Amino acid sequence: MTWLLEEWFAEKEFNEMIESDKQYEKWFHRILKGLKDPNVLDVKDRTFTRFLLDVPEVTDEAINVVVKEYCENIGPGGRMVLGLGTLRDLINLRPAVRDNSLRLLMTFCTHQGNLLFSFFFFFLIYIFFVFFFFFFFVNIFFLALSCEDSKLF
Repeated sequence: MTWLLEEWFAEKEFNEMIESDKQYEKWFHRILKGLKDPNVLDVKDRTFTRFLLDVPEVTDEAINVVVKEYCENIGPGGRMVLGLGTLRDLINLRPAVRDNSLRLLMTFCTHQGNLLFSFFFFFLIYIFFVFFFFFFFVNIFFLALSCEDSKLF
Protein backbone atom coordinates (compact mmCIF):
# COMPACT_ATOMS: atom_id res chain seq x y z
CA MET A 1 0.00 0.00 0.00
CA THR A 2 2.85 2.37 0.82
CA TRP A 3 4.44 1.73 -2.55
CA LEU A 4 1.18 2.55 -4.32
CA LEU A 5 0.87 5.74 -2.28
CA GLU A 6 4.38 6.74 -3.31
CA GLU A 7 3.53 6.10 -6.97
CA TRP A 8 0.44 8.27 -6.67
CA PHE A 9 2.34 11.06 -4.90
CA ALA A 10 5.18 11.00 -7.43
CA GLU A 11 2.67 11.14 -10.27
CA LYS A 12 0.87 14.12 -8.74
CA GLU A 13 4.05 15.92 -7.68
CA PHE A 14 6.10 15.49 -10.83
CA ASN A 15 3.29 15.42 -13.37
CA GLU A 16 4.28 18.78 -14.85
CA MET A 17 7.98 17.93 -15.15
CA ILE A 18 7.81 14.43 -16.56
CA GLU A 19 5.36 13.32 -19.22
CA SER A 20 5.15 9.58 -18.64
CA ASP A 21 2.48 6.94 -18.56
CA LYS A 22 0.27 6.73 -15.52
CA GLN A 23 2.08 4.25 -13.27
CA TYR A 24 -0.40 4.58 -10.39
CA GLU A 25 -3.44 3.73 -12.51
CA LYS A 26 -1.62 0.89 -14.25
CA TRP A 27 -0.61 -0.83 -11.00
CA PHE A 28 -3.84 0.03 -9.22
CA HIS A 29 -5.85 -1.73 -11.92
CA ARG A 30 -3.47 -4.69 -12.00
CA ILE A 31 -3.96 -5.19 -8.27
CA LEU A 32 -7.74 -4.92 -8.67
CA LYS A 33 -7.69 -7.51 -11.45
CA GLY A 34 -5.68 -9.80 -9.18
CA LEU A 35 -8.23 -9.36 -6.39
CA LYS A 36 -11.06 -10.35 -8.76
CA ASP A 37 -9.68 -13.89 -9.01
CA PRO A 38 -12.00 -16.14 -6.98
CA ASN A 39 -9.03 -18.20 -5.79
CA VAL A 40 -7.38 -15.17 -4.19
CA LEU A 41 -10.14 -13.91 -1.88
CA ASP A 42 -12.97 -15.60 -0.06
CA VAL A 43 -16.49 -14.22 -0.55
CA LYS A 44 -16.54 -12.89 3.03
CA ASP A 45 -13.02 -11.41 2.94
CA ARG A 46 -13.15 -7.62 3.15
CA THR A 47 -9.63 -7.09 1.79
CA PHE A 48 -11.13 -5.75 -1.44
CA THR A 49 -13.15 -3.13 0.46
CA ARG A 50 -10.25 -2.16 2.69
CA PHE A 51 -7.99 -1.83 -0.33
CA LEU A 52 -10.40 0.56 -2.07
CA LEU A 53 -10.84 2.59 1.10
CA ASP A 54 -7.11 2.87 1.76
CA VAL A 55 -5.76 3.77 -1.68
CA PRO A 56 -5.14 7.47 -2.26
CA GLU A 57 -7.35 7.70 -5.37
CA VAL A 58 -10.13 5.45 -6.64
CA THR A 59 -10.56 5.82 -10.38
CA ASP A 60 -13.92 5.95 -12.11
CA GLU A 61 -12.96 2.85 -14.08
CA ALA A 62 -12.47 0.93 -10.84
CA ILE A 63 -16.00 1.77 -9.72
CA ASN A 64 -17.71 1.34 -13.08
CA VAL A 65 -16.00 -1.92 -14.00
CA VAL A 66 -14.66 -3.76 -10.97
CA VAL A 67 -17.17 -2.84 -8.25
CA LYS A 68 -20.03 -3.23 -10.76
CA GLU A 69 -18.81 -6.75 -11.61
CA TYR A 70 -18.76 -7.62 -7.92
CA CYS A 71 -22.31 -6.29 -7.46
CA GLU A 72 -23.60 -8.27 -10.45
CA ASN A 73 -21.89 -11.51 -9.37
CA ILE A 74 -24.99 -13.42 -8.20
CA GLY A 75 -25.12 -17.09 -7.41
CA PRO A 76 -23.19 -19.60 -5.36
CA GLY A 77 -19.81 -18.17 -4.58
CA GLY A 78 -21.04 -14.81 -5.85
CA ARG A 79 -19.65 -11.60 -4.51
CA MET A 80 -22.80 -9.48 -4.67
CA VAL A 81 -22.87 -8.83 -0.92
CA LEU A 82 -19.19 -7.86 -0.91
CA GLY A 83 -19.73 -5.56 -3.91
CA LEU A 84 -22.74 -3.84 -2.36
CA GLY A 85 -20.94 -3.49 0.98
CA THR A 86 -17.96 -1.96 -0.81
CA LEU A 87 -20.28 0.42 -2.65
CA ARG A 88 -21.90 1.41 0.65
CA ASP A 89 -18.52 2.06 2.25
CA LEU A 90 -17.32 4.07 -0.75
CA ILE A 91 -20.46 6.23 -0.54
CA ASN A 92 -20.08 6.77 3.20
CA LEU A 93 -16.31 7.10 3.55
CA ARG A 94 -14.91 8.40 0.23
CA PRO A 95 -16.52 11.76 -0.67
CA ALA A 96 -14.41 12.05 -3.83
CA VAL A 97 -16.14 9.05 -5.42
CA ARG A 98 -19.54 9.44 -3.77
CA ASP A 99 -21.34 10.76 -6.87
CA ASN A 100 -20.09 8.00 -9.14
CA SER A 101 -20.83 5.34 -6.52
CA LEU A 102 -24.35 6.66 -5.96
CA ARG A 103 -24.92 6.69 -9.72
CA LEU A 104 -23.89 3.04 -9.89
CA LEU A 105 -26.14 2.15 -6.96
CA MET A 106 -29.07 3.90 -8.63
CA THR A 107 -28.58 1.84 -11.80
CA PHE A 108 -29.15 -1.29 -9.71
CA CYS A 109 -32.27 0.24 -8.18
CA THR A 110 -33.89 1.33 -11.44
CA HIS A 111 -33.43 -1.57 -13.89
CA GLN A 112 -36.71 -3.45 -14.01
CA GLY A 113 -35.31 -6.74 -15.30
CA ASN A 114 -32.41 -6.88 -12.88
CA LEU A 115 -32.49 -9.34 -9.98
CA LEU A 116 -30.80 -6.73 -7.81
CA PHE A 117 -33.73 -4.40 -8.50
CA SER A 118 -36.08 -6.93 -6.91
CA PHE A 119 -33.79 -7.28 -3.92
CA PHE A 120 -33.54 -3.51 -3.40
CA PHE A 121 -37.25 -2.97 -4.03
CA PHE A 122 -38.29 -5.50 -1.39
CA PHE A 123 -35.57 -4.27 0.95
CA LEU A 124 -36.87 -0.68 0.67
CA ILE A 125 -40.47 -1.85 1.24
CA TYR A 126 -39.32 -3.81 4.28
CA ILE A 127 -37.50 -0.76 5.67
CA PHE A 128 -40.57 1.39 5.05
CA PHE A 129 -42.88 -0.96 6.94
CA VAL A 130 -40.46 -1.43 9.81
CA PHE A 131 -40.14 2.33 10.30
CA PHE A 132 -43.87 2.89 9.79
CA PHE A 133 -44.86 0.34 12.41
CA PHE A 134 -42.11 1.47 14.76
CA PHE A 135 -43.25 5.10 14.67
CA PHE A 136 -46.90 4.07 14.78
CA PHE A 137 -46.43 2.02 17.96
CA VAL A 138 -44.15 4.62 19.53
CA ASN A 139 -46.78 7.30 18.93
CA ILE A 140 -49.50 5.06 20.37
CA PHE A 141 -47.32 4.33 23.39
CA PHE A 142 -46.67 8.02 24.05
CA LEU A 143 -50.33 8.87 23.45
CA ALA A 144 -51.36 6.24 25.99
CA LEU A 145 -48.70 7.48 28.37
CA SER A 146 -49.92 11.06 28.06
CA CYS A 147 -53.52 9.94 28.65
CA GLU A 148 -52.46 8.16 31.83
CA ASP A 149 -50.58 11.26 32.98
CA SER A 150 -53.62 13.45 32.43
CA LYS A 151 -55.78 11.06 34.53
CA LEU A 152 -53.31 11.25 37.41
CA PHE A 153 -53.60 15.02 37.77
